[in-house]
Amino acid sequence: MEEYRQKGYLPTAVFNYLSLLGWTPKGNEEVFLPDEIVPQFELTRVSKSSAVFDEQKLRWINGYHFSRWDTADLLPLVEDAIRNTDLSSKAVEDRMYLERVVDLLKGRVKVVDDFVKMGRYFWEDPEEYDQETVARFWPDTSVNALLKKWLVRLESLEEFDEEHLEKALRGLAEEEGVKAGLLIHPTRIALTGLGVSPGIFEVMALLGRETNLRRIRKAGEVLPD
Repeated sequence: MEEYRQKGYLPTAVFNYLSLLGWTPKGNEEVFLPDEIVPQFELTRVSKSSAVFDEQKLRWINGYHFSRWDTADLLPLVEDAIRNTDLSSKAVEDRMYLERVVDLLKGRVKVVDDFVKMGRYFWEDPEEYDQETVARFWPDTSVNALLKKWLVRLESLEEFDEEHLEKALRGLAEEEGVKAGLLIHPTRIALTGLGVSPGIFEVMALLGRETNLRRIRKAGEVLPD
């Protein structure tokens, strides 16, 4: 168990997965808490065939358990993961911020370290941009021209929350006669460096106005390559 704890697996997920090695529950459900498994366990449903250990399935089950865990219970695990990286210790000082980050990511991660690997941009400006994503969504300088207008809108936005950010972006897209995605995807690239993330308006609101403006301006200076 200690080996898997060090890899970032939750004890409930390991228990869950091990229970399925050779035992088949009655329904199609495969994700259980220990107290859900015990009452329905029957020896008659244990296979005589040798079990095959599949760590990819364990990762999938572990990810599902992350989404079910209370954020408060995950915080100590994520704090330890952050301390074992090169991220500044300040990343764990603002617990309210960290809690919101964990809330956004816990439905997407598979192991604890993924909180840092997938969410580093919540603490540091991206140093690189995923080239495949850039090629797809930031092909030429027409994107830069559109983002300059987006920056003006962001600077003047009175309320920097999810609702007002989405309304502002879709309003600008409509005014420019373009699809909202032409703003959403480049904004995601600028803020995260990645092609995927939690909901972009949630990310924007959590990062705050200053970080949004700085990162979008920076991306506009270096992209497209």
